[in-house]
Amino acid sequence: MYETSTGAPDDVNAPLPEPRWTAQWADGPLPDQRRLSPLTGHGATGQPVGRPLTGHTGKVWDVATTVVDGRLVAVTASADHTLRTGDLSYALAHGDGPPRAGHTATVTAVTTTLLDGSPVIVTAGADHTLRVRDLDTGRQVTAPVAGLEGEVTAMVASEVEGRPVIVTAGSGDTLRLLDPVRGEHDGEPVISGHGRVLALAGATLAGRPVVITAGTDRTAAIRDLATRRPVGDPLTGHTSRVTAVTTAELAGRPVAVTGSWDRTVRLWDLGTGRQIGEPLTGHTDWVTSVATTLIDGRPVAVSRSRDKTVRRWDLATLKEIGAPLTGHTDPNGPMVVTTGGARPVLAIGQGQAVHFWDLAAGCEVGNEYTLPLPVAALAAVPGGRLAVGFGPEVAVLRPAAD
Repeated sequence: MYETSTGAPDDVNAPLPEPRWTAQWADGPLPDQRRLSPLTGHGATGQPVGRPLTGHTGKVWDVATTVVDGRLVAVTASADHTLRTGDLSYALAHGDGPPRAGHTATVTAVTTTLLDGSPVIVTAGADHTLRVRDLDTGRQVTAPVAGLEGEVTAMVASEVEGRPVIVTAGSGDTLRLLDPVRGEHDGEPVISGHGRVLALAGATLAGRPVVITAGTDRTAAIRDLATRRPVGDPLTGHTSRVTAVTTAELAGRPVAVTGSWDRTVRLWDLGTGRQIGEPLTGHTDWVTSVATTLIDGRPVAVSRSRDKTVRRWDLATLKEIGAPLTGHTDPNGPMVVTTGGARPVLAIGQGQAVHFWDLAAGCEVGNEYTLPLPVAALAAVPGGRLAVGFGPEVAVLRPAAD
């Protein structure tokens, strides 16, 4: 089970306080999932006056109200065969609330970085802005970067010559470098040559920061962020568009892992630009996302597919680990691995919920965490926590004590 972060995680093993479910950087409170979780497991929450209660997929036939722990709660019954609860207290107390200080449209990408040694969350939204928030307080710490063209679909944080840089990609062929400190674009856009950039990942190659891009031209590529020029030739081998990329270290050398519509996962040596071994096969449909982690000290890749499975791959042996993880109804939701505890946990966005899987055991762990709006972006943050973008909001979740 995950709960909203209430402060700095100085000791993630220390007992957690009684949970407080209000994200300090969201417009309104998150639902108290211990008391107000919907009866079917797929929840909705109240929104400030002027915004609808969302979640039902059919007509709402009846509404009733009651008081739970001093809060006014609405209960709705729908033709979709569910009952849902919504907290109305915030709306009654605050009306439409203050003007929004954050995104005014859906958060489409989330990443983390350090500014002056402090961890921050960087978010990009469909409102064409990039915003930087303090991880522990949720307050914006720099001016927003405005004027982003199109919707940011991929984003990675890096550092160039001691300066933090955010690299973004959207619906076209360009990469944009943004300065989160000065709140402005860092130079002109860079043409990638992919046709359309579908995924990004960061790495360090020979001591220099690079970004690995993947696109519709069936290739991945390495680009030096300081010079903004390609490094070596494109990584070729996939027979369809490359939809996912991540990086890791294998036997002391930087590697990239890619996933494609060709249903394969491939491993690449970034130093030589060559594929390592044969493609990893087993998925029966497009690979939509990949991640890397360590399980018992061994580097592992995790891949997710439209075949509604998640597979684990030992990168040293290029063999699959155990049986596929099943039960994922939305293969296009965000996926990330968090490693704050003794064992890596895979977080997957499924509609309005985040589900958690123990990658070592290969089973679902804890309870799903339900949010008021669909989960569009996830990022791992220090202490085993998660940054979650849902609708125009951002929240930080952390492991709850048993």
